[in-house]
Parts: sequence; C-alpha cells; structure tokens
Amino acid sequence: MIPGIIVSHGKLAEELKAALELIIGPSRKLHSISNEGLEPDSLAESISRHFPEKQPVFIFTDIRGGSCWRAAMIAAKAHEQIRVFSGVNLPMLVSFITKRSQLPAAELLEVILEDTQRGIVLEKLPERKPEK
Repeated sequence: MIPGIIVSHGKLAEELKAALELIIGPSRKLHSISNEGLEPDSLAESISRHFPEKQPVFIFTDIRGGSCWRAAMIAAKAHEQIRVFSGVNLPMLVSFITKRSQLPAAELLEVILEDTQRGIVLEKLPERKPEK
C-alpha cells in the first residue's frame, strides 16, 4: 500500500482527509499536514517524517507554486520515490485510496490523473424558458 500525505494551507488537508473518510471509511497510511507556522524547509522536514525509506510516497498539495508545494518538492529532491501532485481534490484522493493497493506506482500516477480530470466537470443546466 502506497502511503500518502496531504499538505495544505490552514486546515484544508485535515478537512479533506475527514471528508474522504466520511465517503470511504478510515484511511491507513494517509497523513494530513498543515503549513501553519512553518517555513518551506521546516514543512519539508515534517513531510519527510511521514514516509518510509525507498518506498513510493504520493504527496498531494493544494496550490502549485505555493509554500506547501515548494516544501513537497524539497522533500522529493531528497527521496526519489516521492511523487508530488498539486490541486488536490476529493476525486483525486478517492482514486488514490481506492486503487493504491492494486496498482504499481507508475500506473497509479496515470490513473489518478485520469480520474481527477474526469471528476472535474462543468454541468450544463437545463435551458430556462423566458419569463413573460
């Protein structure tokens, strides 16, 4: 089972994990980390404490280019098995949690991206009749 870490601004990571667990139940080896009060280097150290040596780890960050993403990238430079996703959302996390035990890391990456994109849709509303 590939471990995962959600890293975000404020309480978003904690709340995404809570929402995910409401949908699919408790998630082992999924951690949530906030950047509150931490610089990117300190946040990277905090991230690094949550992954095993020489095992793939998927990190999900909220904003590409933000401090959480930068911290994840610092951690990834020190650990070649880390993969960093940005723009974390529930479809992404559901895909990860439900498929991480069945697929190898390289294949899981592609499936998560496909599932995430499929989960983002602009709904077409029915046409409204003009009022008289």
